Amino acid sequence: STTLTRTKTYTRLCAMRKEEIVTHDAGHPKATQFILLLCLHPGEANAHTATANDYFCQMETLATDWRNKWHNSANMTWSIAQLAPSGDSTGGIVRWGQAGAAANLSGVGIGVTLDLFDEHSPCGSVHIRNKTAVGERLARTTLALSYNSTLPFKGPEATAISASASSVSITFAANAPGKLSYEDVQNQTAAGVSGFEVTTDTKLIKDWITIPVAEVDGLGVTFAVNSSVVGIRYGWGDVPTGKQLYNSARLPAPPFISRCADGTCRMVPFGKIPVP
Repeated sequence: STTLTRTKTYTRLCAMRKEEIVTHDAGHPKATQFILLLCLHPGEANAHTATANDYFCQMETLATDWRNKWHNSANMTWSIAQLAPSGDSTGGIVRWGQAGAAANLSGVGIGVTLDLFDEHSPCGSVHIRNKTAVGERLARTTLALSYNSTLPFKGPEATAISASASSVSITFAANAPGKLSYEDVQNQTAAGVSGFEVTTDTKLIKDWITIPVAEVDGLGVTFAVNSSVVGIRYGWGDVPTGKQLYNSARLPAPPFISRCADGTCRMVPFGKIPVP
């Protein structure tokens, strides 16, 4: 591995303590070299609750910094493998930060791995053995961002969420032709667990309740609640449990967390997840 020292810009933007970034199988950017794309599998070592919200800024700034330092590489594609089950001990904050880098920067994409839990992997459960699925999802991302491929490369994404005292309704963009499917996942699906959770805690920290049943109809998901909720999340937790949403390209939906007020829910800003 090669140790790179964080730049002053990186430190200033992220308001971070002085420390080092360790990148594997990557050399220091050289001004005379061109690079088209990077495929990254980062984040496990950053899963510390106290600092996890910084990860969004770290990843965003790292991508920007490297694009500036490599010769003619301002459009360098970054394909990031989102942390696999058992890899984000913050419960999802680091994964949310990875999603934020993809949302805020052009040419940055995410390969979602929430459905690939490998409890008995000989190298530890976070080091999943199904590298084929990871590789295929990152390949789709890279082909789309670097070569303008029309292959679907994103899973379903929540675009609108509304909540009342009795129900929650979520509309998704499928990002592929056809409807959504809602499926059991080996070693992750448990009876009475839908993958969706709600809370009435205004701080979005505690009292998350698992929704036992969610109904999928076309591009929408609905489920019943017993009171007005202020937070809704999906695919959260170190090892997300419950059924998972897929599109017709067999790409899973990424995790999300939203805050609700007056019946309308909006995504919690990246890097701003409330922590105890």
